[in-house]
Amino acid sequence: MSIFLAFLLFISFNANAKEYKSILWITNSTSDIMEIEAFKDEKKLDFNFTLLTSLKTDVTSFYNIEVVDNLFNFYPIDAVFFPTAYSFKGIIGYNDNSVFFPVLFDYYQNLLNTSKKTGLFISSGRLKETEALLARSYNYEWLAGGISSQSISGVVCVSSFPVVIFDIIRSTDEFYSSKNNFILINDYKGGSSVGLLKTIFEDKNFEFISVRDGIKKSDCMVEYNNEMNFSPIIDYSDFEEKENMMNYLNYLILITRDISKYQKSFTPQIFGMYKELFEYFNPDLIEKEDAEENIRDITNNIYMSLGVETPYFVYSDFLKIPNLKNYIKEVGKDSVSFFSISTQRIKSFSIEKSSGNLVFIIDLSSNAAEGEYHIYIDINQRRNAGLESVIGKNEKLDSNYGWEYALIIKDKKVISYKAALKSYNVFKKYNFKQEDEKIYFEVNENDFPGNFLKWNYFVLNYDGDDLIGGVFERSGLIFLYPAD
Repeated sequence: MSIFLAFLLFISFNANAKEYKSILWITNSTSDIMEIEAFKDEKKLDFNFTLLTSLKTDVTSFYNIEVVDNLFNFYPIDAVFFPTAYSFKGIIGYNDNSVFFPVLFDYYQNLLNTSKKTGLFISSGRLKETEALLARSYNYEWLAGGISSQSISGVVCVSSFPVVIFDIIRSTDEFYSSKNNFILINDYKGGSSVGLLKTIFEDKNFEFISVRDGIKKSDCMVEYNNEMNFSPIIDYSDFEEKENMMNYLNYLILITRDISKYQKSFTPQIFGMYKELFEYFNPDLIEKEDAEENIRDITNNIYMSLGVETPYFVYSDFLKIPNLKNYIKEVGKDSVSFFSISTQRIKSFSIEKSSGNLVFIIDLSSNAAEGEYHIYIDINQRRNAGLESVIGKNEKLDSNYGWEYALIIKDKKVISYKAALKSYNVFKKYNFKQEDEKIYFEVNENDFPGNFLKWNYFVLNYDGDDLIGGVFERSGLIFLYPAD
């Protein structure tokens, strides 16, 4: 008899058990938050949710709401530090900057000075293992990971650290059709979901709890891997139609890549200026007449504080003309290569070490070695340590990358030059070879002593006096920079 009663109680308990839902609400409206809390009191409802906001007001001081930390206030941190996760044309080819990201993360933690940590939201929410492990090391309880797909939703784990993958909803229909316990309502671009929230919270068939409490009810059974497919929480794809926004994203990546070389010299003041740059990733600010000049001033102040020279692209018209990357550089054990990521006459350029020789290879998009090819080699990247002039042409190399050695391929001959104090001399001649779409030649590695893997290279393709292609970057019409 007692077993039968226990069975009935078990059935009764499960029949009355409510499905829980954990809602992460992104809003910067104090009035909307207060309206929801007033609604809760008026209807005598017992619900909770999690809030993501960049409001300065500490809402936890008067409401018992879980508020998550937000790294850099919805700025595109992920796209800047981890561009490989995005398909925006202007940032294709840039590698992830996972070395500098922890430095920035540590600075921002000191800036937040948050004593009570729960969840963490990092920009667009595109999950990277680096981010999850950093969040765990700074005593966060969970990380917002992204938007669910057909393959994954709910809680996944990165080395036992919970990462939440949400369903984003915009209507009650989407809410009731969702099988995910974790729901995202996104008002970060404005608008109000108060009406939607009231309808949902009034439904007593659900238990509405914070994301933190929802994680406690969820088994972290799935271990994250790079095959999992989900989307970023903040989708910047609508900015892709705004040319100046995408150009500025490209600028932020270039600046971040460059200043990461000086991270040991960073101070809170420099980080503060760096953070200012992200505030201009805003359609309203970027459209202002003085936006580019203000950005340039902030950037110059950063480099002045670092005690190093400002790079060339800062002086370009970077909001109108992006510094698009045309080549990906890959350095192997015995080779350095540049591969085209767009339609270029030179598909690839590489130097390979083989049996005491260095083999220079240019792979063309057509099988005719038309015109002439110049290869300039900067072995030390020191200002005024080499020659800036391009032999017989109008272009110049930036003075930071002056050449010590040059090789010119013309009329199926290869002539090398060695820089002197203010001029150059013919050094040696090499045999030119061509096979289908490839032209190549070999030099004795003793002719160019040093570690060729660390040098900067320029490859210039001329038709007469016209520079028609090559492996380089440029600012304006004259000055050239290595494609790094």
